[in-house]
Amino acid sequence: MEKESEEGKKGRMAKAKATIGNRVRGKKKEFLQKYADLAWNISYACKSVGITRATFYNWMKDEDFANEFLTLKEEIKDYAESKLVEQVQAGNMTAIIYYLKTQAKDRGYVEKSENDLNIRRVEIELTDD
Repeated sequence: MEKESEEGKKGRMAKAKATIGNRVRGKKKEFLQKYADLAWNISYACKSVGITRATFYNWMKDEDFANEFLTLKEEIKDYAESKLVEQVQAGNMTAIIYYLKTQAKDRGYVEKSENDLNIRRVEIELTDD
């Protein structure tokens, strides 16, 4: 049996790395789809594609994946905002109040907490004893 050449080893290793890289890219795409489908929950999406949350957070170090994930989160926020506006337009008082408290603070729609503070004056006399 002949010994594998150094070039042969390098070629085999490069091919294996490419295969693993393709598999990981596929898993990342699958994760993003599951995240969108499963109520925008990271834990559910991780379980559905068979990865741990630690793997997800490692993937977030990949700039391309992180950008795709953050873009998806922005789309979800846009969707939620559009649903809130629909409820405001439909006259849903809870939605109206929420909107005003979060988006119209500059107009005075803020919750203020009132605290009653009772301060009692205490006099202490110091002696040289």
